[in-house]
Amino acid sequence: WGIRADVHVTNYDGNIIDAACIGVMAGLLHFRRPDIEVKEGQVTVFGLDERVPVPLTITHRPLAITFHIFHEGRVMIVDATRKEELASEGHLIIALNTTGETCALYKSAGNPVSAIEVVNKTALALQKIKEINAVIDKALQADLSKRAKRDRGAEAAAENDR
Repeated sequence: WGIRADVHVTNYDGNIIDAACIGVMAGLLHFRRPDIEVKEGQVTVFGLDERVPVPLTITHRPLAITFHIFHEGRVMIVDATRKEELASEGHLIIALNTTGETCALYKSAGNPVSAIEVVNKTALALQKIKEINAVIDKALQADLSKRAKRDRGAEAAAENDR
């Protein structure tokens, strides 16, 4: 399968990278693909009337947290507005998965950030990522509950007899 996620920004007031990551990850977790079966080298793709679509197998859930830098690196804020972004001296983006593995680290121009500060901000980023993932999980569970109430329990469970 090939999956592509396009992000179209309709309203921008800062923190676009973090928001885009949240939107893409929530979309991927919500997405269901057609079920398939492989027998003797033959691939069968089942239609919606034959089998219930299944979720993607996602082993890592990376999200980004952006810190905007002010006052020569002495102050860093999370979730900056557009005006705060424009006034900042630079930014540090830390992308982690839920287990704390670093997926990406980006520091823009501006004053340097010490290694200790990066470690401290990484710990804070992990805490924020866990909070955001909890919100995503809660929203996905609420959606599954709504599907089950509409007599689409099989779709909500997304499990097929094998």
